[in-house]
Amino acid sequence: MQKKGVSVKLTRSTDVDVSLEKRVRCASVHSEYVFVSIHANMSRNTKAHGIETFYVSDVLLSRKQKLFSKKDEAFFDNLIKMQSKESHRLASHLQKGVLQVVGKKHTLVKDRSVKPAFSQLFLGPNSVAALIEVGFLSNKKEAALLKQASYQEAIAQGICKGILAYMRI
Repeated sequence: MQKKGVSVKLTRSTDVDVSLEKRVRCASVHSEYVFVSIHANMSRNTKAHGIETFYVSDVLLSRKQKLFSKKDEAFFDNLIKMQSKESHRLASHLQKGVLQVVGKKHTLVKDRSVKPAFSQLFLGPNSVAALIEVGFLSNKKEAALLKQASYQEAIAQGICKGILAYMRI
């Protein structure tokens, strides 16, 4: 990514817990363009597997109360719609990029699709945001893959590919 002139900021470089508030704060400080949150999924269903990517949807943010003037409400609605549209586009590129690269190493990888979601991670940063679940730790096969450095590298390459496609670099 840096070879393409893209600056990358990490909230952590080791396996330590970083609070949601701290991650959102970091995303807000470094919100020049896109925010990608990378996770490994868990499920009670140990057969669940695959990759899925989430984005904030303007439909999920619709309000029942009138809190703004008509002018401010229109501005807010347009801002949310733009962020939703761009976040969906980012999530789609991430999903496609990771599936293309990871599919070469994990032929049974399942595309769990791009989905709308509501999360503080999406609302905190002033940027386009997506959250990608790169596999299931509760699935023995995917957990073993996720421990492999070469598989982690494939995921990272796929994420980079998705971000660059989104940015059209």
